Amino acid sequence: MKQTSIGKHTIPLWVFVGTVATICTLAVGLYAALTFTIPFQVNEPLEILDYPSQLNFYPGDIFHFSVTLRNHASTTYIVLLDFSLDNATYQYSYVAFSNATYSVQNGISNLAAWLMVSDDAPPISTSLTVDVYREITTTEVQEESLFLTKQHVWYNVSGSWSQAALVIVNTGGKDVVLDKISVRGQECPWNSIYYWRTSNVTVSHDLQVTSTTINGATFGIIIQGETRTFSQSSYDLTLKSGWTIVIYMMNPGSISLNDVGLTVGVTVFTSNAQYYKETNIEAV
Repeated sequence: MKQTSIGKHTIPLWVFVGTVATICTLAVGLYAALTFTIPFQVNEPLEILDYPSQLNFYPGDIFHFSVTLRNHASTTYIVLLDFSLDNATYQYSYVAFSNATYSVQNGISNLAAWLMVSDDAPPISTSLTVDVYREITTTEVQEESLFLTKQHVWYNVSGSWSQAALVIVNTGGKDVVLDKISVRGQECPWNSIYYWRTSNVTVSHDLQVTSTTINGATFGIIIQGETRTFSQSSYDLTLKSGWTIVIYMMNPGSISLNDVGLTVGVTVFTSNAQYYKETNIEAV
């Protein structure tokens, strides 16, 4: 039997080889015992806490509501609420939503929003989806969007004059310039257009025809229960993002007595788009 010597001791070679192999195995086992695995996960920092559970409206309604979020992160995010009805065609024609960005810090935030239903909206039963986007930079290209509502065209039978009116809400993320307004395809002269702009008044009441013709540099018209000062226009009108403008026009579109009851279109032009609404000519 082969043997080997360690100092003064002689041991069989197979014992020596087995001992060395065992030591190597223990060394490898010791190394493996020092490794461990930890689950690693990065969570979505925004949590939706509260929102309206059901929405019921009538044509012409304006509804203000809030969406409550909790930001679990220490980072402040820029957040956008994107609203979409299942019926996109209906949304484009009859419903407008707020289009704002919010700065959401750590903790709980209430995001104020609104929606507006057009006066001529037909009945519908559908679903509203709200997508919450975060970290949208301020350099993102903003879209233009105007919402036209409460449009009217009247003909005063006793005075033989006509008048048109409508409300325009800038629901987009950029300021716009109103280049032209036409009724029945005919451009309205700027000096026949009177306007009142607001950033803090929601126009939910319907517009009413004035008892006399509108004239002069300024003219008082009751809007939302108060007399507002309308100014005569002389050139293109600007409308800031989030603002509302109420417009009255004298003698638009060559309206006559024989036109009462007919449907006419009102078109608002900007440098990028055209916005069109129809209404019936009313006798007063």
